[in-house]
Amino acid sequence: MRAGVAINALLSDFSVHDAEARLWPQTERLKANARLAITRPQCWRSVVEAGETLLRYLAPVPGLWYDRLTVAGTFVCEPSPASTLYHIVAACLELQSALTAATPLNPPR
Repeated sequence: MRAGVAINALLSDFSVHDAEARLWPQTERLKANARLAITRPQCWRSVVEAGETLLRYLAPVPGLWYDRLTVAGTFVCEPSPASTLYHIVAACLELQSALTAATPLNPPR
């Protein structure tokens, strides 16, 4: 991660291959942390952080989103791929599943 975002790609030695941060890696981060939080309540903080990061991409205009965050930390104003909606919906469903699994005995933290 770079500055609170999941970057696009690392090489096998974990060095950075592509330091830009598209929207879809943010959804994957949210999905992974939500899944972990079901059995590891200490992961809920990471779920919140991933959700807050994703919201940065969704902020510009209701119903629209940014797709790319540059290394300099600015969003690129360009059309987003249609497949981005799939990633957003999948992340929301995974979060909903994790929240449903959180019971009074296993609350989100």
